[in-house]
Amino acid sequence: MLRDRDKRIYEILTVFGLILTATVIRNVYLLQYEVRLPYYRLPIIDSAYYDAWAIRVANGEGYGPMPFYMAPLYPYMLALVYKVFQHNLTIVYFLQEMLGVLNVFLVYLLGRRLFGHVAGLIAGLMITLYAPVVYLESKLLTETLAITLSLGSLLMLMRAIDKPTIVRFMLTGMMLGLSALCRPTALLTAVLMALWLLWRKPVKGRLVAVLAAGIALAVLPVTARNYFVGKDFALITTNVGVCLFQADNPSATGVFTSVPMFSGALEMQQMEEMEFASRALGHQVTASESSGFLMRLGLRFIRKYPARFALLTLKKLVWSLHKRESACAYGVDFEKTFVPMLGWMFIPFSLLAGLGLFGIVRARGPKESELLMIQAASIYISMIIFYVSSRFRAPAMPALAVFAGCAVVHIARKPGWKSVVGPAVCLAGILAISLIPYPQPLIRPNDLGNVGTAYVKLGDIDKGVFYLRKALAMDPSAMAHYNLGTALLMEDKVNDAVAHLRKAVELAPNFPKFQEALAMALLRQEKLSGPHH
Repeated sequence: MLRDRDKRIYEILTVFGLILTATVIRNVYLLQYEVRLPYYRLPIIDSAYYDAWAIRVANGEGYGPMPFYMAPLYPYMLALVYKVFQHNLTIVYFLQEMLGVLNVFLVYLLGRRLFGHVAGLIAGLMITLYAPVVYLESKLLTETLAITLSLGSLLMLMRAIDKPTIVRFMLTGMMLGLSALCRPTALLTAVLMALWLLWRKPVKGRLVAVLAAGIALAVLPVTARNYFVGKDFALITTNVGVCLFQADNPSATGVFTSVPMFSGALEMQQMEEMEFASRALGHQVTASESSGFLMRLGLRFIRKYPARFALLTLKKLVWSLHKRESACAYGVDFEKTFVPMLGWMFIPFSLLAGLGLFGIVRARGPKESELLMIQAASIYISMIIFYVSSRFRAPAMPALAVFAGCAVVHIARKPGWKSVVGPAVCLAGILAISLIPYPQPLIRPNDLGNVGTAYVKLGDIDKGVFYLRKALAMDPSAMAHYNLGTALLMEDKVNDAVAHLRKAVELAPNFPKFQEALAMALLRQEKLSGPHH
């Protein structure tokens, strides 16, 4: 048996080894990512939206005279980095990488508190080797910060329960509020945790009220800003309606799909939603009214087609437990074909989920381990309300890793075939779900189109056109024709560009940017063809 001092040194050294491993893996990944993909230098879609927003704030321009369309905490934190370090994306990636390492340590602390040092160590290692969490740290997206705030608020709440004081509950509430300002679905987590405090771990009602006051203290300044500056009432954002409509409509599949009536350009979507709702309602609407209109469209689908909605909900549950990593703007499976380090992160979702499920079933830790279940469950509930994405599923993985660490310790302590029956059943269940055909191809046309467009914007037109042609071959959509047409125009292949832009306008006649691009191409064609035309 190790003496207390030796045990302490052993724990410190093993935790140091975990942190060192997490840091090395991230550094190698980031170095490979920098040279193998254009996204390191050029953020796309959601990342580009956050980047532009942060630049405006850093330059003193602010968001503008509208209510926030997306959660504001991350872009404002990004703006702070830009203010200090200029527009240096390498610094951002480094800071997010450090947050990722901190998240590994927080996972360890939660595992150690609930199930012991070894369980915490295993949990930290498993989340270190789970590729989707690491690859998100190199993207200008909310998830890495959201995971930090979520894990931090869990630890703070547990410590507040240990020693209940007004200050501790107020600070925990503020942390939960900041988490909601990063990802508004965290409000569901906060509500469920407050109910748990009143039910499972009886806490004086005034302390739960203090927790709620802390949440309000963080959130209400954003609500006030939306009202006084944006001239509209929105608690945090005005995009909940389109998210619900994207999730629940006749063409929905349970994973992310674009709404056909919008161009897909995120920087234009708030105005496009307002124009769409204004035409449908016959009068000018505010951003919150357009969000409410789209929400009603989603709810109308639910009321009108209850059987289809029930099937769609079942699909969302299946996709949320499926081994495949559903892509949004970025795709981890696509990125693995470029960045070898992602392939070396060998812990798959099925293993993490299967062992995590067994750990939940067999956990004999303190009652507060239920807070981890609540955190993971709230993320799953939000995916089932809206839609499934690897990006949205990632914040649940640290909690599952803690329970997976508990499961591994349980198996190790009771060697023999009986100890592996339970884990095998849980793993088999997850793997059985994963036999169902997934509604997305492993490599999507959007993946090819996004990387092609990024190369074009960075000036590597030949490489961009190569990927854009591959994207068009997979899916001859209006956007694919538009992207290829604009790239060909930059190569002075005007006739080919006009043909593709004509097709884009033919497929999507209501999008002004397609029409403007075609007009510019026709003007170039006319100039090249000479005066006799």
